Amino acid sequence: MSADLRWHSLSAYVLGTGIVMVILLIVVGFFPVDAGTPFHRWAGFLLRVLVVMWVTCQLGMARRLLHIGRGQPVRRLTALKLTAHGGRLIGNGSFLFAAAAGRSLCAIRWTACMERRELIASLASTIAALHRPHPLRVAIDGVDASGKTTLANELAPSIEILGRPVLRASIDGFHNPAATRRRRGPTSPEGYFHDSFNHDALIEALLQPLGPGGSLAFRRAVFDFRSDQPVEAPLEHAQPDSVLIFDGVFLLRPELRDHFDFSIFLRADFRVTVARAEDRDLHLFGSIQEIRQRYDNRYVPGQRLYLAEVQPERWASVVINNNDPLRPIIEYAV
Repeated sequence: MSADLRWHSLSAYVLGTGIVMVILLIVVGFFPVDAGTPFHRWAGFLLRVLVVMWVTCQLGMARRLLHIGRGQPVRRLTALKLTAHGGRLIGNGSFLFAAAAGRSLCAIRWTACMERRELIASLASTIAALHRPHPLRVAIDGVDASGKTTLANELAPSIEILGRPVLRASIDGFHNPAATRRRRGPTSPEGYFHDSFNHDALIEALLQPLGPGGSLAFRRAVFDFRSDQPVEAPLEHAQPDSVLIFDGVFLLRPELRDHFDFSIFLRADFRVTVARAEDRDLHLFGSIQEIRQRYDNRYVPGQRLYLAEVQPERWASVVINNNDPLRPIIEYAV
């Protein structure tokens, strides 16, 4: 239960209402009444308030327990109306995850800072509790070097521990050939955003077979960008209760977002991600100067196009500020 944040606010709720009721009892004690004398009007009023609060709190606690047991939301008074169709909220008192085919459901954001192990445990329990008639397809989106692959690799075993089979795949297995990727020029931001990946192949080989009415027969990759050659990945068969954890850039674009059932967007400042890339990509590009040039001319401007045109945070089920991976700041669309 300690790993499931849905219980955390219930304890705070019980403690808070208990304190209020104790305070009311103490206040009522200031109105002593001798035998045979009329009851003080304020004491009578406070006793009525106490009874009403006690009954209301008991009903509220029972409702919260019922919703937690059923895995359904406990709605907040401040929640706005839903802005996407077909979704449901999976709630805990402090944080609410929104799942609607990869779309965030409404306009209020709840923010909280937590330790990374708490983040992984909370995300894993939320994802594992989501069920579809087909494998659950989870997108982990974000700009380059925002921490997508790291989060995906941490989530996978945590979800498996909870009893769901996990499939891992990445957008890196669905690149276009180099000639297509660079047809607008090797440093073109538009080329990076529009031409880098084969979305049709991704849908056909992986996302559609795992979606509604799919065959469950899928391939994890179709192309190796390092050798610039197609790959013959083996045809695999998924279990219906599997969870696909898929990481990559530009995943919440219109062509793809309806093919995901739950989505996470990792937000990170470009100053942070470029510094990470200087460590991560040195073996790919050979020098820090080359990395900076590629990011300044192609990758960062291409990501800015994506952020401006698609507004991926608007569509994400969960938004995480990952500037500090050890202390991520979680923003849930409620």
